[in-house]
Amino acid sequence: MISRFRKKNGRVLIMRPAAQKHFVRDVEFLNAQNFERLVEKEMCRAERRHLYFCVVLVRFDGISTLAAKSQYHALSEKFRARLRITDEIGIYQNEFAVLLPETLASEAALVANDLVAIGEELGLKLIIEIFAYPESDGTPVSGNSSQERLDKVSRPADCDRPGSVRLKSQVAKAVVGDGVSHVGAETIKTHRLQIGTPTPFWKRAMDICGSVVGLVLLSPLLIAISIAIKLTSRGPVIFTQWREGKDGELFQIYKFRTMCIDAEKQVSTVREFSEQDGPAFKLKDDPRVTGLGRYLRKCCADELPQLVNVLKGQMSLVGPRPLPVDESYACTPWQRRRLAALPGLTCFWQVEGGREIAFNDWMRMDLAYIRCRSLMTDVKLILKTVIVTVLHKGSV
Repeated sequence: MISRFRKKNGRVLIMRPAAQKHFVRDVEFLNAQNFERLVEKEMCRAERRHLYFCVVLVRFDGISTLAAKSQYHALSEKFRARLRITDEIGIYQNEFAVLLPETLASEAALVANDLVAIGEELGLKLIIEIFAYPESDGTPVSGNSSQERLDKVSRPADCDRPGSVRLKSQVAKAVVGDGVSHVGAETIKTHRLQIGTPTPFWKRAMDICGSVVGLVLLSPLLIAISIAIKLTSRGPVIFTQWREGKDGELFQIYKFRTMCIDAEKQVSTVREFSEQDGPAFKLKDDPRVTGLGRYLRKCCADELPQLVNVLKGQMSLVGPRPLPVDESYACTPWQRRRLAALPGLTCFWQVEGGREIAFNDWMRMDLAYIRCRSLMTDVKLILKTVIVTVLHKGSV
């Protein structure tokens, strides 16, 4: 608190602390719901003002979850003096957590050091993880650019999980290596803060039933299209491409090939003619599209192999359309929040106008779906998609 005192010293208003003695902030230990709400608010603030923040998660090694919860109060009491006025502590993802607004991953590592030191005083072994949003430390990290990540995912053998967008723990290890930290390199990791929400049971059940029924009923059509593609142009029947899905996990999407075999190499020559604003590329009269491919796109039949992606759990029948990796990485943080849900075959964008909709409005429609998704919403969107497809009004 600040008390105000006016003094006749010219016209200066002098501000003095109400109390000179040191005080410790009485921090409330937040439950999971309130802490998660604060994290969501901090995400919005970070996206709006181009800021960053970290969440430090603490696990108690060697003791049960129930026993760990009994230690939360002792740890928080010891840790209160370390907190800034803007920091918060509570439960997040069933773990002891610290929210650090406007804090880099390297700075959060110093907070982790204090937590481990306090744990040693209490006779506890702590395992620390740092989750940063939207980037690790505001500086480029090797392998983090779009092109480098595209090069990496084109060779899946180079990494165990080509779909991972988790940040490297170089920052935390550097702190350890400089002798500043008490934390061992094997006990601290820095990740990108995930924004995903669990997929409802009813949605996954509908995806499995819908994809199985669709593949069985449409199998004659799928075979006929495959034969037609093989007879009319050179190249494989199925086109695969890396896309960014839920929580940034990369997966290979399946489509019937509608372009010439070297279409990917010609992107740079046609990209300037894109009819879609923003990072997405959409061109109705794309010269790379084959004659048969043009018809398949018009009736959206080229998307049918994605029923396999749905069956594998990489996609859903209804959800935000997955963007190619380079386009998805070029999105702003608020636009990338669409990665909170499984991508889908159709969503609001497809049935409301497709490429005629501005990119920002497209992203807002995806976020609106995530907020209001329900069984009835999905059923309505599937029925609308069937109507749009029959009338040949689907997006390209």
